[in-house]
Amino acid sequence: MDSAIEVSSDAVIHEKLADVLAAHHLWLDTGGVEGTQLNLASALLSAANLSAANLYGANLYGANLTFANLTGANLFGAKLTVAGLTVANLTVANLNDANLNDANLNDANLNDANPNDANEAPF
Repeated sequence: MDSAIEVSSDAVIHEKLADVLAAHHLWLDTGGVEGTQLNLASALLSAANLSAANLYGANLYGANLTFANLTGANLFGAKLTVAGLTVANLTVANLNDANLNDANLNDANLNDANPNDANEAPF
């Protein structure tokens, strides 16, 4: 069984987010028995509304999340290496164990974000 949703940056559109997030939530709820782990590496998610989304362990490597709303999102253990988070709203987001190596957080709103143990976070 595939362990990740493979989505090319050309295929990602905002209307498809609900489907891939539902599959990821099912994967989380069943301990990986059902659903698929979220893999949005290199996805174009500029201005996406992911507020309060459970992105636990998601692969967002190189994703363009410029202007994205990630308010209250659970990014525990997420791979955000080289992700573009310019002007993203990460207010009260959980960034525990997130990998932020080389992520661009210029002008991102990190008010009350929880960066405990985030890797290379520029906090």
